[in-house]
Amino acid sequence: MVVLSRPVAGGSSSHTKGLTLRRISSQSLADSTINFIEFDTVVRDDLNGAWSVSTPEQVVIPVNEAGWYVLSGGIYRAENNIDEQMIIFIEVNDDPQVQARMKTNGVGNPGDSVCASVYLNDGDVIKLGLFNGGSNRSTYANDSPYTFLSLCKCSA
Repeated sequence: MVVLSRPVAGGSSSHTKGLTLRRISSQSLADSTINFIEFDTVVRDDLNGAWSVSTPEQVVIPVNEAGWYVLSGGIYRAENNIDEQMIIFIEVNDDPQVQARMKTNGVGNPGDSVCASVYLNDGDVIKLGLFNGGSNRSTYANDSPYTFLSLCKCSA
């Protein structure tokens, strides 16, 4: 996460707040359905209480943290040796904000990322999802820093 600083009146400065989550262990994907990433690792959390281990698939914007945010997320899967299509997306309150579509050729480790700038209100729920269009189950690669969700608050 990038921390931006900017001068403000009176000579003081302020900086953005943010949250970065990762999925380190493998997570199975159901075929031909929407899967939400269940994060298991907090990299940084300046939005205290936005993520909870009891609801690992979502981030909830805390009270008094409404504002403009840059949301970014990425998904990296284990090699699966099949041709399939996947769509990854970030949704806010069950409404997709941005998505990316990728067709794999069965070689290597497929992955993709998405990014969007959105205004978020207190209590808004953010999730990173994937539609796995293949006929065989895939898993996320172990020890991958590439399955992540980041929120960076830019302004109130």
